[in-house]
Amino acid sequence: AAGVTLYLADRITPGPSTPVADGLIVAIERSLPLTVIADGQTLSTRALGPTVGDALAQIGVAPADLDTTIPPLEASLTAGMTIRVVRVSEELITQEEPIPFTTITRLDSTLDAGQERVIQEGTDGLRRLQIRERSEDGRVVGRETVAEWIVATPIPRIVAQGDPAP
Repeated sequence: AAGVTLYLADRITPGPSTPVADGLIVAIERSLPLTVIADGQTLSTRALGPTVGDALAQIGVAPADLDTTIPPLEASLTAGMTIRVVRVSEELITQEEPIPFTTITRLDSTLDAGQERVIQEGTDGLRRLQIRERSEDGRVVGRETVAEWIVATPIPRIVAQGDPAP
């Protein structure tokens, strides 16, 4: 009736259902307008609270686990600010890569110069890596090798070669 605009996030004391009486003093704690960017959406809203974390809790957009916010949760809430919630995830990935075999050449006096004979075929080995992949808002931003081990050792190829010296 007084023509005062109220927002859903404003805090009114005493509550709006309190009967009006002579001498009643009504206090309004104004919510602040802000923009929240999270989960691929942009939300223009209002919230109360001294910090970014308080505002996010009030509107129900909370960071979880490794998530971060820009500005940080402890930052003071100001009118018109934009808060970005960065969804962070980490995944352990196992990756395998071959270890190439080497070739060992041995001189053999029983072979003529320029002749070769394979004594042992080579076989590649296998290395296994465990990699921590970090993503922010669904985009990979970092990879770190956290463990590495040899699954199979390479077997060298051995070749006999004719001795060029007479």
